[in-house]
Amino acid sequence: MLMKTNIKNIITIIGLSFFSSGILASGKTVDLMTAVQAESELMFNNAIARASGVNQFDHSRKPATVETQSIVRSQSDMLYSHGVFDASKSIEITMPKRTTGYHSLHLFDA
Repeated sequence: MLMKTNIKNIITIIGLSFFSSGILASGKTVDLMTAVQAESELMFNNAIARASGVNQFDHSRKPATVETQSIVRSQSDMLYSHGVFDASKSIEITMPKRTTGYHSLHLFDA
């Protein structure tokens, strides 16, 4: 049995337009007023690079260490998957029914 979640007309995680008009892409100096946006842009660009593009997952095959974690305080006994998806038209997320362990899905609209 699979659980399906259908999300329409939402930019999930981040839209492509964010990158073309971002602080880092524009070459502007990052200052106190733009630091949060610049850090978010850097994190999303890094996630896209690790996944080899938009609409792709990057699956970690080993638990994160202090040196390799991409988020603050990641769990050292969990595997993570990340991705940046353009859901401007629609996106369908299918998760298998959990039989053991723990899993969750977090969506961000940016």
